[in-house]
Amino acid sequence: IIYLTPLIAILGVLFFYLLIKEIFDRKVAIISALMLLILPSYWYFTTKTMMHNVLFIDLLIISLYFIVLAIKNNKRLHYLLSILFLGLSLIVRSSEIIWVVIIFLGLIYFCRKKIHWKRASIGFLMLLIFAVPVIYFNVQNHGSATSVAYLENIGPETHTVFHYVKKIFLPFGFHPNNMKFTIFNFIFKLIWWYSIALLASLTFIFIKRKQIKKEHWLYIALWSLASIFLFTYYGSWLFFDNPDPRAITIGSSYLRYMLPYFVFGIPLIAWSLSKIKFSKKWLNNIIIIFILGFMLLNSYLIVMKCPQEGVLKISNDLKIYQNRTNLIIAHTEKNSIIMTSRADKYIFPYRNVLYSKIEVYDCDNFENIFNENIPLYYFGFKFRDDNIDYVLNEFYRKGLNLSDPIFIDGDHALYKIMSINKIYAKS
Repeated sequence: IIYLTPLIAILGVLFFYLLIKEIFDRKVAIISALMLLILPSYWYFTTKTMMHNVLFIDLLIISLYFIVLAIKNNKRLHYLLSILFLGLSLIVRSSEIIWVVIIFLGLIYFCRKKIHWKRASIGFLMLLIFAVPVIYFNVQNHGSATSVAYLENIGPETHTVFHYVKKIFLPFGFHPNNMKFTIFNFIFKLIWWYSIALLASLTFIFIKRKQIKKEHWLYIALWSLASIFLFTYYGSWLFFDNPDPRAITIGSSYLRYMLPYFVFGIPLIAWSLSKIKFSKKWLNNIIIIFILGFMLLNSYLIVMKCPQEGVLKISNDLKIYQNRTNLIIAHTEKNSIIMTSRADKYIFPYRNVLYSKIEVYDCDNFENIFNENIPLYYFGFKFRDDNIDYVLNEFYRKGLNLSDPIFIDGDHALYKIMSINKIYAKS
């Protein structure tokens, strides 16, 4: 399972090459595939096991490849495969259906004279089959067949068509200031080399606009529509994945939400690089390799060595968590309960966990736990020396006592919580 997402991502790169080769040419396709491999957001989230954004974009790339082939060759198999992978992609992330439908409708409209509608209609019927599991699980999980991700429950007083449409297209509202914050920090500032290359490429495309083919203009138009929608849809949503709201890091969900913008913007950069012309062919290739190498270096630094959320940092953190898990298992009974506010993810299922957002001594379940003769522990940040007396007094007021740290690991420690009455009873 841990290798599934990377393997699918590599498959996505191969189909991306095939897709861009059909739309542009072989050289643009090769450069695009290499750039996708080193795209920071694609690379980073591929390391996250079962990350759905990566799977979604890969399935969509495959679907687009087959729809382009279908339009060119009018083969029934290509229509069927395109709808198959389109359906799979929307099962993975149904919330992306709006802009995906816009892209496909735009493609179908401009290529309507080339489409074999009888063969295509068979493929479209397959979408009804893919809708069945989505509807089923919507009913099971949300009680409604038409539930949409990010769509808040609409009360009876707001059952208007306008409100419903607004919630579907702008579930987080329309907030230009939030959009500016998101675009500046996560598009231009964080992955600055990509943005510079893309802006330079768009400028070059405008200069060479008379040389641009119709299919390339269609590609640019559909990419622009999708990007504007993503910037508006997700950009209006202000949230912070990192505990530090000032941190602009590679692990932000904005980057995976904006993944289609980054991925499908790559061929525009690749097209511009392919137009580098010097008298000596080897010099052209050297310049392209140098630019790609520069991008690779920056991508490596941000993906692997980001001090807060880089892959190497996370790998080291996981080793720390594994060590803590082993220590907790070694120092607690099998039937014990561990109270914690942050460590539940690596303690469970090895030990039962009582998750608590409040201070540990404010919990109201102590009496029930001790009546069942269940060993109780607290694992979290080590209590400071200047605060331990206050913590002990709070426990004493509830008829409880707190042991000295059973073990200390970095800034975390394990304590045993005991009933004072039972301590006296044993003595």
